[in-house]
Amino acid sequence: MKRLAVSLLVFLPPLLAAGAGIELFRTTFIMVSGRPLLPTAITVEEVDRTDATSIIEVSTDNGDEKLAPDAALVGLCGLARHRGERYIQAKHISQSPLTLEVTFPKVGANTATPPTSPIAPNVFPVASCPSKH
Repeated sequence: MKRLAVSLLVFLPPLLAAGAGIELFRTTFIMVSGRPLLPTAITVEEVDRTDATSIIEVSTDNGDEKLAPDAALVGLCGLARHRGERYIQAKHISQSPLTLEVTFPKVGANTATPPTSPIAPNVFPVASCPSKH
């Protein structure tokens, strides 16, 4: 019995360490749009993660999904910073809620021009993201 307890203790710390490092990304911020200008709360939530990819969902507090693509770009930048990545590439999976599969290539162009869409097939550097607040 003593040998079994020691064996379990040897395996327990690596399992705890692995679980502790898997904090999924989530952020909520306000975007103002429309006429008259109205604030909309946007939530970007990482719902799944592997070493190489993340799945994010972008939703609004009022159900108006027109802002989701623009908000996704802010979310992608935050996700990449959260994971400590230098490059981002996103692939559209679903429209409602807007769901993207995000990969983090190890190389890419270091252009200062930010992407025009978060769903662009090209790789873009986190350095071109809007600065953090």
